[in-house]
Amino acid sequence: MKSRETSGTSGFTLVELLMTMALLLILGASAVPLYGNLYTESQVDEVADLMVQMLRTTRVRSQAGLDDATHGFYVDARSYVLYEVSAGVTPVEYSNRNASFDFVVSMPSAITLSTSIPAGDLIFTRPRGIPSIAATETITITHESGARRDIEINSFGIISLR
Repeated sequence: MKSRETSGTSGFTLVELLMTMALLLILGASAVPLYGNLYTESQVDEVADLMVQMLRTTRVRSQAGLDDATHGFYVDARSYVLYEVSAGVTPVEYSNRNASFDFVVSMPSAITLSTSIPAGDLIFTRPRGIPSIAATETITITHESGARRDIEINSFGIISLR
């Protein structure tokens, strides 16, 4: 067997170590904005997906006549509410709802909502689930960073995410 002799100069030099650390620092710093954008987009998408499902749930509840009531969806800047108005109560609107059946979803602090729906109040008629709008209306979800998603509801009750 042959033995290996070492010169005693093995390992990393200080310059190599500093260059490696600088490279890692640059890579790490460039990842922060990318992660931040992904996080805000993800947050907006999550809110939008949930809202679409809640709109569809409201429509189906009205079609089914759940609790012998008409069901609606109310939007303001910081939250939205799935509500119901008991049969026989007129007019069918948010202010005449049975508040004990409210399902309120509050927005994270960085998210705001806006809508073209008159008074932010959307009612789905029984038994067909047709919304109380004459044209396509929009709910816009906006993150404070500028990221946004639009939800469109047309006069036939079709709900789509844009």
